[in-house]
Amino acid sequence: MKSKIIEIGAAVILAFLTVIAIFIFIGYKKVDNTIDTIQKIDKQEVKEMTNPNISNEVISTLKENWTVALFGLDSRNMENLSGTNSDVIIIASINNKTGDIGLMSVYRDTCLKTGDDRYKKVNEAYAMGGPKKAVEVLNENLDLQLDDYIAVNWKAVATAVNLLGGVDIELTKDELKYINGYITETVKNTGIGSVQIHGEGMHHLDGVQAVAYSRIRYTAGNDYKRTERQRTVLNAVLEKAKNSDWATLSNIITTVFPMTSSSINTKDVIDVAMNVTKYKLVKNGGFPFEIIEKNVDRQDFVFPDTLETNVVKAHEFLFGTQSYLPSEKVKEISKKIDNKRSGGINNKVKPPTTQETLPTEPTKESVVQEEAITQAETISESENYIETVPETKMDEIIPEDKKDDNYGPGFVNSEQEETKTENKPVVRRSANE
Repeated sequence: MKSKIIEIGAAVILAFLTVIAIFIFIGYKKVDNTIDTIQKIDKQEVKEMTNPNISNEVISTLKENWTVALFGLDSRNMENLSGTNSDVIIIASINNKTGDIGLMSVYRDTCLKTGDDRYKKVNEAYAMGGPKKAVEVLNENLDLQLDDYIAVNWKAVATAVNLLGGVDIELTKDELKYINGYITETVKNTGIGSVQIHGEGMHHLDGVQAVAYSRIRYTAGNDYKRTERQRTVLNAVLEKAKNSDWATLSNIITTVFPMTSSSINTKDVIDVAMNVTKYKLVKNGGFPFEIIEKNVDRQDFVFPDTLETNVVKAHEFLFGTQSYLPSEKVKEISKKIDNKRSGGINNKVKPPTTQETLPTEPTKESVVQEEAITQAETISESENYIETVPETKMDEIIPEDKKDDNYGPGFVNSEQEETKTENKPVVRRSANE
């Protein structure tokens, strides 16, 4: 009798394990099928790319981390993720043991070697040769051997933020002047609904609003501040993902990943999803760390002062390497960048502050914006409809004689703020119109 009970118990356990295995297999196949829908632009070439300029010892140190290049593309074509500038370039380094993440933006106007004897802005590399060329340029100029890349456009980011239920971000008065213009443009180009924002302070941003916030460039600090905003949004997304259930993460994988171009595989995605609670953003900065702004050949560049010394700082920042010795190739590139910069007047700029320890949870003072489109509202809409904000004509907002040097998309003159921050209705139109 006892042995019979044991047999029955073993059978029940075996059946239970079989059911679990089936669910795991189905989940894996679902993710695997999704990964197959990612745009395969130079996918395998990037995965197998090596850097002949760095030693095996350096490579061994780099492999203690998973290092990924994130490219944000200035593409209005939501179906095309090639042949355009990468106006967002972020190198993410994830320590395999601790889960610590460092995010380092590479300023898009940074002068680097982008081709044979070609020293131009780094953001052109993606347009010249897609992700393979962009990764190649980062590897060569920064002594890296990147493991993977992810390229996204506005629609992918906005969709991901909406599926996570939005993010809490604090807006300054200056940011408020510009964000609504970017919201209008982003709605127009993505077809994802949103509303305009009224008032500075803490807001719960939907996907379009978060993208618009990331794109603001015309406040004090211009592109340096903009890259900081992008990293702020990434940190907020990470924290929301850490507190999300598997159903939400799986939904993001199956919905957003087909909108991206990436070299990552199914195992990478599942490993990240399973370990997301362990990740924490501990370093947040921009490259070059020491910069010189200068106009050369009638173009405004950000020059590293010097590339060699900034690469040393980059390896310490991303990998914790003390007193890194740059390769001979980086030293050679550094000299040629200095030669391009020579002549004229150098404008030394105080390097942007690097943020070391970032908050890991949204602030308690967060105010949920009632008008924002939530995840549930977004995905419950019929596919036959999109929501758009009426297009704003900038010249109607500010007369020509009222514009100042900071004028840009969505700028609202202080004299007109009271009259121009009224609620703008959301208009529902048929997608077939």
